[in-house]
Amino acid sequence: NKQVSEVEVESCSAQPHLRHLALCSVTMLQLPVQSDLTLLRKLQRLQTLSLTSFTPGSLDSGGLGFISHLRNLSALQLGSCASWSDEQYGVISNLSNLKHLRLESGPPEPTVGLSSALVK
Repeated sequence: NKQVSEVEVESCSAQPHLRHLALCSVTMLQLPVQSDLTLLRKLQRLQTLSLTSFTPGSLDSGGLGFISHLRNLSALQLGSCASWSDEQYGVISNLSNLKHLRLESGPPEPTVGLSSALVK
């Protein structure tokens, strides 16, 4: 039986001067039902964001649209990307300062959506 920890996004989003945020765990992470990752868009100074170890489906793009508003991001690490559609990779296409990208548990084959997002 896997252990699942819940992440409290509200406390993270209340730190407007935060430059580096890593939500990772040795166990699987899950967002509480009432939790909203879009609150992280308040972190306009964020340079490094790591969202790994989430349960499959937790990071589907509906909750990741906020990433395209984090214009200062230079490093992004996401986990559980295996079920993403081509359109869902678009969240990274507006990150003009992005230098480092790591997508864990991605699709078994390269996708057009990822290629398109990286070319922009």
